[in-house]
Amino acid sequence: MKKIISLILCILTVAAFGGCGNDETSAQKDVKADMFTLSQEMMKADETLPIMMIYTDKEDTDGSKLKNHCGLDRNKTNSYFFACEESENTHEISVIEMKSEGDVSLAQEALKQHAEALSKRFSSAPEKKARADKYVITAKGRYTALIICDDPDSVKKVFEESVK
Repeated sequence: MKKIISLILCILTVAAFGGCGNDETSAQKDVKADMFTLSQEMMKADETLPIMMIYTDKEDTDGSKLKNHCGLDRNKTNSYFFACEESENTHEISVIEMKSEGDVSLAQEALKQHAEALSKRFSSAPEKKARADKYVITAKGRYTALIICDDPDSVKKVFEESVK
């Protein structure tokens, strides 16, 4: 009888610890919630930003928006958002969280190429081109940000303080 009770207690203990092993899924959900908060905080940092459209990995289930935006493969990312000016796209804040810190350089290069393509697109509009030319790319941990706005230093500061 004692062996049976001991066996049952062992099984219950293993089952209880097994329920705690799903931290990766919880962490990924938290990251996505944090990305929304991060997008809002970063946009608040530059009070001159126009109305921005926000695209996230939640809506881009097949990765086509990410691929069109900067050429990155969705399978290498955990989460991302792009906040772009609704009409002209001369203002942008993008943050990409890669699955591996070793892939951050891929995100940096992809966002750099995207920013340079924007600069070329606005070559006939000096004010827009000047803003696009002052793009900032910064990275911390697995996160990379592209910032194109009138006050990139304030937005960058929010990114660096928010990303752990």
